[in-house]
Amino acid sequence: MISVEKKGTKVRRAIKIIPKKRVKNPAQFQSEINIMRELDHPNIIKLFETFEDSRNVYLVMEHCEGGELFDRITKVKFIKKFKFLIRWENLVNMRLEKFLET
Repeated sequence: MISVEKKGTKVRRAIKIIPKKRVKNPAQFQSEINIMRELDHPNIIKLFETFEDSRNVYLVMEHCEGGELFDRITKVKFIKKFKFLIRWENLVNMRLEKFLET
């Protein structure tokens, strides 16, 4: 994903570059692009244009700050698991101490 600025308007856009060799089902890929073009919702990134050359497909999309959603979800899941493990360890240690006291 690269961030660009449209000449004259200074409007920011994101361009996602997809290598054609990674597209396993071209018909399904085109169908997904067509669906993305039709979507118009404040919680869904807007697809404005598509371009392609011999190697890549370029998706010109609404620019969103904050990075990849997948990375954030993964990070949150990791943090939750880490917190759980710390709590679990504390609980085990407390029970072990009580057991050793008796």
